[in-house]
Amino acid sequence: MNYFSSQNPLKSTLLFSVFSLLQFGVSIVLVPIFLNYLTPEDYGVISLVLIYATIVATLSSFGLKSALYTFYFDFDTKVKRHNYLKNIFSAHVLSFIVLGIIHLFLGNQIFNLVFISNEISFFYYGCIALLSNFFALLNSLYFIYLKNEINLKSYFKYTFSTTILTAFLQLFFIVICKLEIYSILLGTLIPHIIIFVFITFHNPFLLSFRLEKELIYPSLKYGIKLLPFLLFFALENQIDRYLIEINFGLKQVGLYAVIIKLFSLVTITLNALDDGIRPFMFNDLKHTKTTANHYFNLYLGFGIFAVVVVTSMGYNLQYIIVNTAYLELKSYLFYGAIVFLLLIPIRFYALLLVFYKDSSKLSYLTCLKVLFMIVLMTVLIPEYQLYGVFYALVLSNLINIIVFALILRKKLLLHLRLLTIIYGSLFIIGSYILHQQLNTTNELISSIIYLIVFTSLFLLIYFKSSYDLLKTGFQNKLE
Repeated sequence: MNYFSSQNPLKSTLLFSVFSLLQFGVSIVLVPIFLNYLTPEDYGVISLVLIYATIVATLSSFGLKSALYTFYFDFDTKVKRHNYLKNIFSAHVLSFIVLGIIHLFLGNQIFNLVFISNEISFFYYGCIALLSNFFALLNSLYFIYLKNEINLKSYFKYTFSTTILTAFLQLFFIVICKLEIYSILLGTLIPHIIIFVFITFHNPFLLSFRLEKELIYPSLKYGIKLLPFLLFFALENQIDRYLIEINFGLKQVGLYAVIIKLFSLVTITLNALDDGIRPFMFNDLKHTKTTANHYFNLYLGFGIFAVVVVTSMGYNLQYIIVNTAYLELKSYLFYGAIVFLLLIPIRFYALLLVFYKDSSKLSYLTCLKVLFMIVLMTVLIPEYQLYGVFYALVLSNLINIIVFALILRKKLLLHLRLLTIIYGSLFIIGSYILHQQLNTTNELISSIIYLIVFTSLFLLIYFKSSYDLLKTGFQNKLE
């Protein structure tokens, strides 16, 4: 029996979730080791150069990566899909070459202009981070193809290899070679290059350069409209660290980056949910099946549970992190939990807007949201320090939810189940109570009770719905 062959949305989601949790587990195991060798300032440098590399990689894609998720389904034969993928791949390679030449001559000047700290240099921190993001983006194009084909076996093979190689090389470079910041950056770059070689070796058609106007132009038109959204989405997830560096320096950037690292479990869970349900929900929406509300409530339930796991783990950092310089970040966990709670419906709404190909509206709204968030952070960070970042994120996320819901109401009306509302409300109350136990003798037992209670509620509320989805795929279940 091939367990990686799935035509069921929940089974697909569970497979993606299990693998994503494995990736997160490897990452979390490495964190205490890295923090024994890296100061908060080192972690801040790594975080900031990765911010720059992420934004440049986003710009270089011109939105074509996002177009691949949607336009892929317009081609009805494997040959046409391969040809389309080849065109998208070629466009990215050309873009990378141009940007690489620009940075070769102007990289240092750009970094001196963008960053305050003299410790952040293009040669060779920025250069390595940029190359790593370029190769990762090329690999991700093929991974999107595998996910759209629901070829989970090949997808897991490549991504699992990347995870293991990255973990091994980072450990080797930091523990044996004592390369500090370079250990993280090189340990990320080298696996991406190795996987790129394997992908192109087994799929040589990707290396035959091809740009066909009739294939590229519709995707480029869609992608360019979406590009402001993608750019501002990247800024939304990165600008906070840049503003922290301007106001407080690298140490606070490092502390904040570790908080975001912990909550990356939530992002990983949402990515797994996206990958698991996207082909099935998009197909249902295409055939006007009304299953979106079932997906919506399960999406919220799984997302909230992921926040619960991170929060309970975060309040016990002293048992997994030796370097006490990082323990002060526990004071911000409750606020981080609220931020990521609000992110869950935003991600689902964005998924729906991608299906409806409403890219220009999505870009416009995201642009306004990020500008609003930057203004809030500029005002609140000097006054409230790191708390100001979380206050700004909460306010901007609330506005984002309201606006997206109003837009989608004209296309699709989503309903919250009463039990989902209860689960979310109890989560906020329980998280606040746990926050009040910070640094008390009851902290450990409170976090254990918190985790047990919300795990039990999750199983009680969502197990049957999950089982029904696994059993029937919602084929016969309409609202």
